[in-house]
Amino acid sequence: STVETIRPIESSVEDGQIRDLYGKIYVHLYDEYPAIRKMVKSALKMDLKSGTKTTATDDGGERCRSAIRNRFRDKYGEFWVAWDATEARITGCVGIGLRKKREACEP
Repeated sequence: STVETIRPIESSVEDGQIRDLYGKIYVHLYDEYPAIRKMVKSALKMDLKSGTKTTATDDGGERCRSAIRNRFRDKYGEFWVAWDATEARITGCVGIGLRKKREACEP
């Protein structure tokens, strides 16, 4: 039986696993729905991009080693993964963060 745990993403290694998983989820829809390919490419460039090292925070704490988690925390959110302990791998994910308000253009 598989044991799934939902927990915050923890490391740059898991960042790579998330990028790989997300990059594969929608491949079967690319030909029929070109906008999905664009959406995945955009997410991999923005919210799911790899990057930053661990750094100190203003309150003396240490930021997480996951660039993805830090990016969502910067948006007052969080990024969680579904962890399969039996296979020692990530099987799913969800991230929630505030988005900037879009303002309509004046006519």
